[in-house]
Amino acid sequence: MQGSLEPGAQPDLTVRRNQKLACEREGWRFAASLCNRGLEPVGSGTPVTCTIIY
Repeated sequence: MQGSLEPGAQPDLTVRRNQKLACEREGWRFAASLCNRGLEPVGSGTPVTCTIIY
């Protein structure tokens, strides 16, 4: 078997909001830091959705 695959390995994304929410003409805007604490990579440009509890 080539490589060292680990069954059950997966990405584990966490997000931290960096600033307060800003209401703009187009809608809400905020900045966040995305961290992958998992065992598998996440590709650049991966779309992220969120739920804002305000």
